Amino acid sequence: MDYTPPDEELMRRLAAGDPNAMDMLMERYERSVLNAIYWSIGDRHCAEELAQDVFVAIYRQRAQYRPRAKFTTWLFRIVRNRCLNELRNRMRAKEHLMPSPGSLDDLPERRSTSPDLQAQNADTQQALRSALEALPENQRSAFVLSKIEGLSYQETAETLGITMSACESLIHRARLNLRDRLRPLLERAK
Repeated sequence: MDYTPPDEELMRRLAAGDPNAMDMLMERYERSVLNAIYWSIGDRHCAEELAQDVFVAIYRQRAQYRPRAKFTTWLFRIVRNRCLNELRNRMRAKEHLMPSPGSLDDLPERRSTSPDLQAQNADTQQALRSALEALPENQRSAFVLSKIEGLSYQETAETLGITMSACESLIHRARLNLRDRLRPLLERAK
């Protein structure tokens, strides 16, 4: 049986100069970080760049890391901060420039057996993306971390720096808002 070191040990190794520790952390979390960023900002190319920034930040902060909470809580707090900064930068840019076209065109198309199914999947993806973008940032962050990335409510609350009851409330409101926005799509599927 292969030994898989816990995240905290990998961070200690990284701080001590072990380059393999960074590789192991990236292998373990690259997909989750990329997904969380993508679902928060909706641009695949930008999500890839921000994911790289997250891992650079981990490397730069390796000596300051203290395992007070789970590594994933610390990691997704970095992810959330990068996403918030990106969204703020976009809002500032929107004030000065014309809005750019939607970024879902950057996603590779899923292959299916029929063009109708491909079109339906693209419509569903766009509807979900639009519904998530329409959520207030705090609801979107809580929902993405909990329901898409699979963090527990406690981990999500710690990551967002809120109480457990506030986290539950945000996720509940996000679900209600998403259900309202996706209702036409859900009714068509029946």
